[in-house]
Amino acid sequence: MKPWFVFRNRLIDGTGLILGIAAHVAAGFAATASPTGCLTLETAVELALRNNPELRVVTAQTEAAVARARVTALWPAPALELAFEDGPAAGVRSLTESKQTVGVTQIVPWPGKKGLDRETARVVQHAQHAELVARQRDIVREVKVAFFQVLAAGEALQVARERARLAEVTVSNVEERVAAGDAWEVERLQAEIAASRLRNEVVVWQERREQARAALAALLGQPEPPDPCHCPEQPNLLLRAQQLLDREPDPAETPAVEAAEWQRRQAELEWRRARLELFPDPTVTVAAGRGAAPDRDAVVELRISFPLPPWDGGQRRRHEARTRQEAASALVSAALARQQRNLAAVRARLRSGAEQLARYRDEILPRARATLQRIETAVAEGRLGTAELLSARQMLAELELASWERWLELAQAVAEYEALIGSAPADTTTSHLSKVSP
Repeated sequence: MKPWFVFRNRLIDGTGLILGIAAHVAAGFAATASPTGCLTLETAVELALRNNPELRVVTAQTEAAVARARVTALWPAPALELAFEDGPAAGVRSLTESKQTVGVTQIVPWPGKKGLDRETARVVQHAQHAELVARQRDIVREVKVAFFQVLAAGEALQVARERARLAEVTVSNVEERVAAGDAWEVERLQAEIAASRLRNEVVVWQERREQARAALAALLGQPEPPDPCHCPEQPNLLLRAQQLLDREPDPAETPAVEAAEWQRRQAELEWRRARLELFPDPTVTVAAGRGAAPDRDAVVELRISFPLPPWDGGQRRRHEARTRQEAASALVSAALARQQRNLAAVRARLRSGAEQLARYRDEILPRARATLQRIETAVAEGRLGTAELLSARQMLAELELASWERWLELAQAVAEYEALIGSAPADTTTSHLSKVSP
């Protein structure tokens, strides 16, 4: 087997196994596809991990960086040396009468250099894969957010259309009352303005849905994905939010901070390696052949050469490596502080979003539906008119629209929090983030 394929197989079997794990835990495209042909979140995540263009670029760059690091850890390739010496300056037999040797020249690295290069290559592999995993988390988060935006926009669009329909009915009702002399003309104008405003809301939600579908298609690497749908079995989104709030993750163990820590270790090894640049790498040549005419005796040669140190004594390279080490250490501190701020901010959003959605589900919407039922009963008994019934339906539709907006905010917060704490792609699927029907 060729070395390149050996390296590639080891790379996939090592820390780069995340793509294969994600594909297996997603249960495959066919297993997660809905019988109706719509797109589930498991399928969307699996497709993004396989087909996202940006992720493919990052994966290729990771393999290239690891390959470069492994090459630098190898000894320099030897050189074959052919020499013709001590030959006559004139005559056609100058080459045949000269001393002829064949040898091998090898640069011998100073002790400790290649050991640091091998250790650096190992750290580079970990650092690159940590960045790849962090980018995969970001892609999963973006896919989930776009998926939820499409779902929420679709549900909100239906509610907005219902509100617009009720507004049209209200306009007709007011026109009848104006014609009968039971209402003023200004009431009809107010009803028409409200209907026009609600028609504009329908257009806005249509635009939001199309924008979200376009963003989702770009993330999945497809021209146009199927319409997203909810998973048949839908655990409580509020329960998932509470499970995340009960966890107290260590910011230092999150993917972004781990990637910065590996980069710091890489910079530290490069600094130690730069300190050895002052010591030269000798070049050793071993050759054998025969001497010049007339004796033509067999000869063996050994040559060792030491390169002179650079004019500045390697100070510039050491200074550069030292500066990169200090920058990498500062990046770790900055990444840790940023992670702490992000965790605190998203936890606050989780707590607030869960409280608001729970209030809509347990208090606001049940009371609004109960109010509508009582008004419908009163209208059937003739104690109230159609205007009161339309107003109650309009209020319920408005509350349902607001509840879907709260649902979307909570779903986005859950997706962002899971990406921050480093939940695996297997743990960031619809089985944990599902619809909570208002």
